[in-house]
Amino acid sequence: MKASRLFLIIIMSILSVCTYAQKHTTYKTTEFTFAKYNTVNVSTIKPNWNVTLLNLEKSFEGNKAYETSIKKIKMEAELRFPRKNIPQNPNKSAIKTSPDTCVIMKSFEGNLFVNSTPTDNTLAVNNNGMLISDINSSIYIYDTQNDTLLKTFPLSVFSDTLPFNANQYDPKLLYDPAADKFVMTYLAGTLDSLSNIVLAFSQTNDPLGFWNLYSIPGNPLSDTSWTDFPAIALSQNELFITVNLLKDTGAWQTSFKQSIIWQIDKNRGYNGDTLHTKLWSEINIGDKPIRNMHPIQGGSALTGPDMYLLSNRNFAIQNDTIFMLHITNILSDTNTVMTITPVLSDRCYGMPPDALQPSNQTFATNDARVLGGFMEHDKIQFVGNCMDTVTGKATVYHGIINNVSTTPSVHLTLMADTLELGYPNIAYTGNGGTDNSAIISVNYTGKFTNPGFAAYNYNGISGIYSSMGKIKTSSSYVNLFGGTDPERWGDYSGSQRVYNDPGKVWVSGCFGKKINTFTRAHGTWIAQLQKAAPDASIQSYNNIHNNSSLTAYPNPVNDMLFIELHIPYDARIDVSLYDENGRLVKLLLQTNALEGKNLLSFSTQPLANGVYFLQVRDDKQLFLTKKVVKE
Repeated sequence: MKASRLFLIIIMSILSVCTYAQKHTTYKTTEFTFAKYNTVNVSTIKPNWNVTLLNLEKSFEGNKAYETSIKKIKMEAELRFPRKNIPQNPNKSAIKTSPDTCVIMKSFEGNLFVNSTPTDNTLAVNNNGMLISDINSSIYIYDTQNDTLLKTFPLSVFSDTLPFNANQYDPKLLYDPAADKFVMTYLAGTLDSLSNIVLAFSQTNDPLGFWNLYSIPGNPLSDTSWTDFPAIALSQNELFITVNLLKDTGAWQTSFKQSIIWQIDKNRGYNGDTLHTKLWSEINIGDKPIRNMHPIQGGSALTGPDMYLLSNRNFAIQNDTIFMLHITNILSDTNTVMTITPVLSDRCYGMPPDALQPSNQTFATNDARVLGGFMEHDKIQFVGNCMDTVTGKATVYHGIINNVSTTPSVHLTLMADTLELGYPNIAYTGNGGTDNSAIISVNYTGKFTNPGFAAYNYNGISGIYSSMGKIKTSSSYVNLFGGTDPERWGDYSGSQRVYNDPGKVWVSGCFGKKINTFTRAHGTWIAQLQKAAPDASIQSYNNIHNNSSLTAYPNPVNDMLFIELHIPYDARIDVSLYDENGRLVKLLLQTNALEGKNLLSFSTQPLANGVYFLQVRDDKQLFLTKKVVKE
């Protein structure tokens, strides 16, 4: 590659630099352009030797200073909340649960172990069932409708025409349901002179076809830092990438430079045009930097033109603040600004301990940053790693920010379990209306349980979680490094809604795998899940309330339906009717009801024949549902 051509291809045009301040919030924006570097035709990629070297002494996320700092915080957290042998976790009483787990539609082993750690599972699938699965070292492409593996190749081969020769890692994938195309990004290099973000846009919905390749500098501010840990999301118009800028030497406080946001015109990427981008940097509230921001994509469809991002005090042993960032419009709008709103959670999150495996092995759990989320019905649901302060075990949190656009508030649930949980992700499974259902996928392990992959079904109408449903169990723990140093569990897992088939989600995670007599490694597991039946979790919760009941007759019904409602106290109640897909049909009544037996009736003549669910709610956790059949 001639130096002059290389310069012309990757030259950055700095168009404008602006600095803003709003309510003690400061940030800087810089506009860049990047020419397309090359086009790659995946169908022509040939088999490769795929030679890899794995250092068996130590592997860590970030740099040495980060590793030392996070180890110290974890030691302090474990002293404050030591592990306890508690047969029944008291946290369970605070979580409404049912035995109804997700339905496994398809399930198979994904990318094979090829001497690389961690797995860093990510996937994307289009409406035709074409699925891409990435881990730290390889790309697999499947036709899931015909259960066929179509192509495998290393990350390095995909971008071998780019002007660097460094390790490739931290892949992230997205399917764009609006454009019907794919986006892929991953990192290359861990020195400021080598660090790059590889960015690829598919030209069509066929992942085996042509992709437009771009290279974005990992040291865009020329401050001797390199890019680490990307998170990505799409809006209607743009792609957002958040990363951390680190240095290799010095203490953690000086080695961590800042977290930044790349705002990118995605349609120019699909077309292969010069990318127009805006870099948001020096993002502070007061005198503290906002770290590890995660952009939040729409649940059922892409949102926009604005974008919300979440951050928290991810290194805190205990904290209750969630930072909600809002970029108000597209990058070309000169009035676009960023606001940062701190919101207090009703429960604390905190630094998780390393998770236990059998044979005195452990898994590194990193910190409590947000690892996944979506926005639907003016709510943001999000997940991340956490400490179960009752048992001292590693677990995960599920957060819900209500009234995002007006008066946000945060409700946080810790997924307490007898096992240790880590690296969750979440996808929306609702069908509109008030249905905020989701599937939460997690990696699990235990002192006497080999690491595997599982999921929870969250009923967004009732607020009930299913018990944990195991997707993949294993017969081996993970021990690649030897000794008792923490193994890498993967820095994230994959999850995506099936946009044209509501209620279904594709997920990918980690499990233990014995490769040979000497090697106990991790594998990738991929599954398609379907949420539990709409009434399953609801009925289980009804059984808890012995002092309340809901009876409907005649059932099946063809005209007037009579409902006997018995409640244990005076209450303001809502009575609603939903169809079998969880969509609100009619808010029948909002009124004050008296303690004891109440009789309600309504005509079913406006209803088509089918299955419905009658629901009664109040503001004191009363929740009753009855299945009704109209004939």
